[in-house]
Amino acid sequence: MAQLIKLEDYVSRYEWDLYRYSSQYIKLKKERWKELHTEWELAKQNGLFDDVPDFHDEIEKQPKVHKWNIFKRKQRQKITSETLIEEQEADKADLYQKLRLMSETDLKQYFLDELYPFQLKWATSTLSRVSNVHAKYQKHPHLKYFLQRFPDTYFLMYRPIFDIQNAAVEADIVLINPIGIEIISLIDLPKGHTIMAGDERTWHIEANDRRERMLNPSISLRRTEKFIQGMLHKDSIEFPIRKTILSRTNQIISATAPYKTNIVDYTSYPNWFAERQRLRSPIKNIQLKAADAILKHCQTDAVTRPDWEDVQAEKYVTVEQIEEEE
Repeated sequence: MAQLIKLEDYVSRYEWDLYRYSSQYIKLKKERWKELHTEWELAKQNGLFDDVPDFHDEIEKQPKVHKWNIFKRKQRQKITSETLIEEQEADKADLYQKLRLMSETDLKQYFLDELYPFQLKWATSTLSRVSNVHAKYQKHPHLKYFLQRFPDTYFLMYRPIFDIQNAAVEADIVLINPIGIEIISLIDLPKGHTIMAGDERTWHIEANDRRERMLNPSISLRRTEKFIQGMLHKDSIEFPIRKTILSRTNQIISATAPYKTNIVDYTSYPNWFAERQRLRSPIKNIQLKAADAILKHCQTDAVTRPDWEDVQAEKYVTVEQIEEEE
């Protein structure tokens, strides 16, 4: 899964320490997948069961794994050890009932879906601050697409808000991979709609003998590119940038391609997507520097977390303990 380093103007942990959290994310994801896969194999071995204590005994024989509540920890609360054990047993029983019915393909999708809220949390909060997140992002198809279908070494900035000379400017989707930056304008219209591209300020959408206008996405792409070029230049960073107009569901008809812009419609999408999935290069230092340079110019809207003052008051609580709970 790609790493969501910035979502609109929400506060992101990657802003605080991109180098640390990018590596921690990959490590944590691998550990959680290994744990879930172990649980799945054990559930398959046990098959159907009616007596929950039996498979609890089997769990005790296996290497110790974390309770599966993906990347979440319960808030600190006074709770008896007996109650905690009962909750853990119930959670494991419920998980096993789900896992035994899954194929490995189903398991992978289940894992990705359970990981999504964790990614949102890191992209909208830090240990001390939190942003007010729009409810649409809880199940946002476009955001989930970019996060779930691209490799871990891709950094995603989903419609970030740039601070340009004290003015807020909404940017396009920015994908930062180990070999370059791709700025994407995504157009997903119902199937059967055809997009007529041109050099003018407006393009046209044709469907069912109707013709509608839309703003030429090249305009926004050029603006986003210009801003990013300035950010990189300020830090003396040279990193390739390319622009893409992407439609996974529609045909785009263009007599002439926009200047230095790649048009990808539903006919060329499979090749475009396969090329990006094949990129398995590890995260590179120049990639981290470029992403960090852009993050420094993003707006952030957040408030102090209500529970942070309580945490600060508890002198015996360490930062490491807080992070474990996160």
